[in-house]
Amino acid sequence: MDLSVSHWPAENSSAVAETTVGGVLRAAAAAAPDRVALVAGLPDPALRRRWTYAELLEQSQRVARALATRFAPGERVAVWAPNIPE
Repeated sequence: MDLSVSHWPAENSSAVAETTVGGVLRAAAAAAPDRVALVAGLPDPALRRRWTYAELLEQSQRVARALATRFAPGERVAVWAPNIPE
C-alpha cells in the first residue's frame, strides 16, 4: 500500500444517478407509499416507531418548507442533534 498518497481515486465503474436525496425519497414514495421506510432503533420492539415512505416524504417536505421560510437558497444549515429519526 502506497502511504505517500493522500487521496483515493474516484470509483467510476458505474454511472452516477442524476438525482438528490429528496428525489430518491419522492421516487420511493411514489413506487411504494405504504411500505415501511424507517424504523426507530429502540431496544424494545414494542416501542419502535415506524414511518412509511409516504409519511416520511410528507414530514420531510414539512421540514423543508419550514426551513425555506427561515433560510435563503444556498445558505448553509447545521444540525446538532442526537441520532434519532426526528
